[in-house]
Amino acid sequence: MKKGLLLIISGAVLLALNGEQSVQAATTSKKSANVNVLVAFNPRNGKGMDSYINETTTPGGAQNYRNYLTPQEVAQKYGLSSDKLASFQKYFAKYHLKTTPYRGHLVMKVSGSHKNLLAAFKAKPSSKTKSNYTTSTTLPSNLKKNVMAVVGGLQTSQGKKAKKDSKSTKKDQ
Repeated sequence: MKKGLLLIISGAVLLALNGEQSVQAATTSKKSANVNVLVAFNPRNGKGMDSYINETTTPGGAQNYRNYLTPQEVAQKYGLSSDKLASFQKYFAKYHLKTTPYRGHLVMKVSGSHKNLLAAFKAKPSSKTKSNYTTSTTLPSNLKKNVMAVVGGLQTSQGKKAKKDSKSTKKDQ
């Protein structure tokens, strides 16, 4: 993957996080509070998207210099298809999670209880050091091939299964 495409996806995730007023850390102590994560999707025709990005920023001979796409055009050319988005929404609905795809179809917000998010992503600790705690996630094979990254608070309690949100989150703090 080229640098430009990675920057665009990273920028989309950052913009989504920045525009999100209700993003809450998974370390919330309220049992009923929702946790939000963002799922970044692999673009369709990633090489074409990278090329178009380079054309929009290259002065001179580039045909598309400063000819930026609308979110709808990004969705049509590079975003996940409506059928694939529906597959993700159907999967997450089984876990009582709410999904909100962003307009370019490259990012989807998934929100719900910490317990349900852990179950849907089959989250397990992959690094247990205090300074670098990460969680591995797993989705069904028909979905995971479309996912570039999952961004957000899916911490699991270190060395123990998260049985209740309040118990697992107090250990994570």
